[in-house]
Amino acid sequence: MKQPTLRYKTHRPYSGVKMCAIIMFVGGVLVVSSAPFIGFAFMILGIFPFIMYEFIEFDLYGGLYREGICIAGMAFGKAKPYPSVHFIYLKRNRTIYTDEGTAGISTSSFVTFDGYLRMADGYTTSLMSVGKKEKALKLLQQMAHDLQVEMRDLTEAKLL
Repeated sequence: MKQPTLRYKTHRPYSGVKMCAIIMFVGGVLVVSSAPFIGFAFMILGIFPFIMYEFIEFDLYGGLYREGICIAGMAFGKAKPYPSVHFIYLKRNRTIYTDEGTAGISTSSFVTFDGYLRMADGYTTSLMSVGKKEKALKLLQQMAHDLQVEMRDLTEAKLL
């Protein structure tokens, strides 16, 4: 009997990638009658962003973890020794975009809440990037509870 593992979805393809995939799929449908090979290839590539995600998986009994990609239920990724999780933390990131055009300069900023996992050996991996703090906290607290580690909220830290 296989021992249970803990698997968490970390990242899914962005909506822009999904829009390009829809365009590829529709283009494949339109081209399939004149160029079947290219049409079917575009249709297959257009489906991938909807059936794939990145994950991190912990085999606590086997002492292994792996990061990888899951496509239609098949997981791909190399297993590594599990040194244990030191802590999980949430960080607030602000990204500023500046656009310069003929009419002037346009500046916009976005705030995201990014979750990270810190291993005991110092390795840090990204778990998520979401726009709502409540959603990020809920997901990270569940993961911290499952792994029995501390969850730190670094969003309230004062910047100098």
